[in-house]
Amino acid sequence: MSKETKNRTWPLWIAGACLFVLGCQPQQTVTKVRTSAEQPPAFEELLASLRSADTLYVYEGLPHQFEERELLEQEQKRTDTVQFGGYPFYTPRVLMDPTGATKFLEQINLPETFYIRRGEPLDCGFHPDYAVSWMDGTSDRFVLLCFGCHQARFLAGLDKAESYEKRDMNNVKHLQEIMRAYQSKRPSR
Repeated sequence: MSKETKNRTWPLWIAGACLFVLGCQPQQTVTKVRTSAEQPPAFEELLASLRSADTLYVYEGLPHQFEERELLEQEQKRTDTVQFGGYPFYTPRVLMDPTGATKFLEQINLPETFYIRRGEPLDCGFHPDYAVSWMDGTSDRFVLLCFGCHQARFLAGLDKAESYEKRDMNNVKHLQEIMRAYQSKRPSR
């Protein structure tokens, strides 16, 4: 190769190397930053709201979407169901009696009740056995309780698109005992 040919191809090599390096850079993603007015409540805010609620209501969850698929399909034909957070529940909601509400809040107030699991989560295919709802000002709030995978999801609104905070639960047996009093429509396995 002549010296003149090398001098002409040298800029092409540099341009190609630059394009290669620039083209291989990870794509930057732009994330919309929410303003404080758009920001859904954080876990601590939702938990504080629940702890200060005057009135609690219970929704009983329909059968499990994987373990009781046929029963779920049958129950979904009923007219007394509602869906929020992407999950079906029986209606009407039931007012939690004062004794049940006190016991429920005692369990919720224990510092060890909610935590963030490290390592492999239990995976039952999250299914809320119950939802507890309350009003925070003019907004509906919910905690969905799954006793299969020991998780709670705190919803800031009715829609699955609304943000939620997920926490793992201890004290599941105590919460199950409290909530069992509100089982009335879901068929037994």
